[in-house]
Amino acid sequence: MGLKQHNKSSTYMIVLSAVILSLGLVMTYLIHVTVDNLKYDAGLINQSGVVRGSIQRVVKLVLSDSAEPVTGIIMDINFSLERFVSIENGFSHIEVDENVFKGVIGFKKKWQGLEHMLIEYQTMPSPQLRKQIIEESERCWDAADAIVLAVQQANEDKVSGIKLFYVILLFNAASAVFIIWLIVFYVRKILEYEAAYDHLTRVGNRRSYDAAIESEVARCGRYNQLMSLVLFDVDRFKEINDKKGHRIGDDVLVSIARVVSESIRKSDSLYRLGGDEFAIIIPGVDSEGALKLADKIRNQVAGYAFGIEHKVTISLGVAEFYPQTTKDNLYRNADMALYQAKSKGRNCSVVFITDTIK
Repeated sequence: MGLKQHNKSSTYMIVLSAVILSLGLVMTYLIHVTVDNLKYDAGLINQSGVVRGSIQRVVKLVLSDSAEPVTGIIMDINFSLERFVSIENGFSHIEVDENVFKGVIGFKKKWQGLEHMLIEYQTMPSPQLRKQIIEESERCWDAADAIVLAVQQANEDKVSGIKLFYVILLFNAASAVFIIWLIVFYVRKILEYEAAYDHLTRVGNRRSYDAAIESEVARCGRYNQLMSLVLFDVDRFKEINDKKGHRIGDDVLVSIARVVSESIRKSDSLYRLGGDEFAIIIPGVDSEGALKLADKIRNQVAGYAFGIEHKVTISLGVAEFYPQTTKDNLYRNADMALYQAKSKGRNCSVVFITDTIK
């Protein structure tokens, strides 16, 4: 996995997290508004029933010439109606259905007309006015029923809008699952990648080399298979750093890692052990075959245009795995061959065979 994939995965998580947060805020606002609206509507239905009952009661008391005072009842009716048509009590921030609002206003007007009739009847009762009061009280009852019906219809529309919450919740849940998937399958891989690969050359690091060589030595010893190890470093690399600077030196290492990676098989593996020292694990190949590969790599590096006024070459040491050879012995043998290559004048490959170096 390369850096671009890492960055891409991180971008996905950041964008999705921002989207989830934004949708969460939007949903919170919608829930708040919907709850306010439904609370208002529920209160309106309740108060409509109370007002309707109070109107029937006050009409009954007035028409029956009861001695019970009706002033308090009338005041309660007026207060309830005023409460639901007052700007200060909600219309500035609560979404009231137009039909509901018109119904409340119409109900209030009918009650005001009925109220005047009741007051007039208390001072000047008459059969005709009594009949008008009864008819108007029925109209008030119908108006209250119309409000309840309008509120119910409005609530059905509002409740249907709640379905949007489920869509948002479903999207958020899917996004959360996707983020978890990214964390498990990408972030974990990033951590594994950073732990196993060299940050500069992006080839295996010393840690991954130690694990790989131990596994290969165990496998080859168990199944009696061939395997070779190649160690190499850059000739006079310190001069490059001192004369050209460490940035140029880093560029040289990156280029060499790329050249070598393109020269070896997919089954082979390249590692940067530290500084300018590299290792190649070559399974299934003896020292003769590994020496040929080493010479191929050496020639390709020597012929590569690094873009600096300094001849860049490498020296390589080759060691073959033999039964009973440990990973430390294998490394020591390849290192001894590399040292011999340096002693021969550099830019050459040397293979270690038992106790003899050729």
